[in-house]
Amino acid sequence: VGRGQKLKVVMGQAMYHALFFLISKDYAAKHGVTEDMSFEQRLAIGKNFKGIRCGVTSPGSVTDHCARRVMIQLGLDPAKDAQIVPVQSVENTIAAMANGTIDAMVIPSPTAEKAQFQLGAIVHFSVSKNEISGFGDVTGHVMEARTADVEQRPDLFRSMIRAETRALRYIVENPKDAGELLYKAQFATTIAPDEWRTIWDRNVRQFKSPYVTRTSLEAWITMGMVPGVTDPKAIDLGSVLDMRF
Repeated sequence: VGRGQKLKVVMGQAMYHALFFLISKDYAAKHGVTEDMSFEQRLAIGKNFKGIRCGVTSPGSVTDHCARRVMIQLGLDPAKDAQIVPVQSVENTIAAMANGTIDAMVIPSPTAEKAQFQLGAIVHFSVSKNEISGFGDVTGHVMEARTADVEQRPDLFRSMIRAETRALRYIVENPKDAGELLYKAQFATTIAPDEWRTIWDRNVRQFKSPYVTRTSLEAWITMGMVPGVTDPKAIDLGSVLDMRF
């Protein structure tokens, strides 16, 4: 796509973006939000969030688009009724909420859980529970490749995707063991074991299939996340989606 290059989506690893809209402990107390509230109650209270400062990673990012979708869902104008605050990195959101720079954030795991454990933040909406309109259809992690590379080296991509699919199958069939392996490999020095169990239990559901659907690609466009394109029919998605391997 960039500079005239054609890309193919050749595999998926997560069925949706594991994103969360969290509000700070103080902001929750101000509006009377508690963790045991129903979605309908949280939606109703959220309509009073005018002026909210919501942290995102950067302008145009998935977190930015998701934050704006949340505001629209609450009946707020993202440009007038809220401040979308770019904090440049996922890690910076914790510091920004801790020092009171932001009232809310849109962020993935495990930062979302860190905000809960360390700051008492509350998850107001979750993509995994289909509480953020439209984002449940947006595929999370996908593998993209240049069309020319796929056509020139199909055996390489076949081997690579076979390995990735075996790993994905292991996660689906052995979630507990897979979670322990991932914890030891990447998070043992930064996340407590009991916190990790919560994080993994919350996220393992997103790993289901290596297949990417046309609906999920269309969702990227309808959510406004493809610059300059507003109609899915404007792109030949059939040539982009390549599940042959």
